[in-house]
Amino acid sequence: MLSNKYTVVSSAMPGLVEAWSSQRLPFEPKGWLADFRNDLRQTVRTLRIGPSRILHAVYASNDPTRCDAENILFYNIGSAAFSSVDTQGVRFERAFDCPEPPSPTDPSTHYVAYAIGRAGDSFIYWTERRTLAAWSDLAISPFTSSLRPASAWYWLKTGRLHQLDHLNLIPSQYGLSITLT
Repeated sequence: MLSNKYTVVSSAMPGLVEAWSSQRLPFEPKGWLADFRNDLRQTVRTLRIGPSRILHAVYASNDPTRCDAENILFYNIGSAAFSSVDTQGVRFERAFDCPEPPSPTDPSTHYVAYAIGRAGDSFIYWTERRTLAAWSDLAISPFTSSLRPASAWYWLKTGRLHQLDHLNLIPSQYGLSITLT
């Protein structure tokens, strides 16, 4: 789907959906942003991810403003768009280099992508350099609808820290990997 403000492409490569837009997708979009969200929802619904595969999502923009990549990629689109995705996990990342849109006249500065991947695959835009902190074997209560995210962070804060990098320089950008079993 193509407009002068956005482009949504279901790639010739199976299991890849890409989209470019001139604005970041907000939670409750209006006007052309609502059309963009609806076209993206419809295209993401075509993804078929089988067992032992994960959904790998990317939000990229050269805009350095802080944002919640998870909301942009999932929440702002709506969970119904991902109902056909039978996955063993989700991996997402925030990148700062927006790939070129298919049309060179496109004024796109925001990019999202959804691809089928394997759990062991690495990130596309991020390179692991060093571990800043690590925990293992945390006892976490079963997830229920009443469990609040603050509880999970509390378990990390009070859990046994396995590794901590005591560097004076704390990076402004970092990756976070969480495996729940």
